[in-house]
Amino acid sequence: MEFVLDMSELTISSTNWLAISLRNGAAIVFNLNNTQKWQYLKPTDQPEETTPTATVSKQQGEDDEDNTSDLNRNLIKFTPDGQKLAVNGQNKQIYIYIPSDFELTKTYWQLQRIITVKKRASALDLTNEFLLIADKSGDVYKTDLSIDTNLVLTFDDCIMGHLSMLLDIAFIRTNENQEFILTADRDEKIRLSHYPNAYNIQGFCLGHTEFVSHVELIAQNHILSASGAGENLFSLEKKSNFSFLSQAHFVFGIYLIV
Repeated sequence: MEFVLDMSELTISSTNWLAISLRNGAAIVFNLNNTQKWQYLKPTDQPEETTPTATVSKQQGEDDEDNTSDLNRNLIKFTPDGQKLAVNGQNKQIYIYIPSDFELTKTYWQLQRIITVKKRASALDLTNEFLLIADKSGDVYKTDLSIDTNLVLTFDDCIMGHLSMLLDIAFIRTNENQEFILTADRDEKIRLSHYPNAYNIQGFCLGHTEFVSHVELIAQNHILSASGAGENLFSLEKKSNFSFLSQAHFVFGIYLIV
């Protein structure tokens, strides 16, 4: 079987499912243990026996930034336990899928709920308990993943704001068991905010010279960031301050350490 896909992003779950986000807002999932088990997840799917999906109408004069797809990341992501899949659609809606019993439903994944946002999401991150949504206006929303009904996010769900468009977000837990939210924006900044009191800002990383498109916590309290100027590696010290470690650049696909 052959596919010609206009892919946007892909992710692999801890349960060995590969999910591919398509630029039309749909997704395809494959079981890596048996690639004959696959499913096309249409963005028009509706969950059964849940509240109707709410839509957000576009008011006259509202900007068209929601129609842009450049710089967007994290369009698709699994929870760490692999039991939920979030797909960022093209219509200000985020689709939450859960595994289903193929013998009963003839599907491997079924739509559990739809989350509607005011501004199109530009980045997502998930724990097993909640979903963090960053949008193009710089706001971050949180919603509980234990809820199985559709939801329209409001200002009450917003936990933090920024002055620039957010390009990535990551929930992190350090070796000292401290919890933070890392956010990366289009104005070359990384912000470290406490969780759950996200208004309490621990600090900023201002070492980038171009937009920061990706941040991730890796082993031993190290933060890896990617920007238009290359990749940087930072250490998150015991006092939760940033310490620059190294930088790398990509030149014509060649990885160079400087």
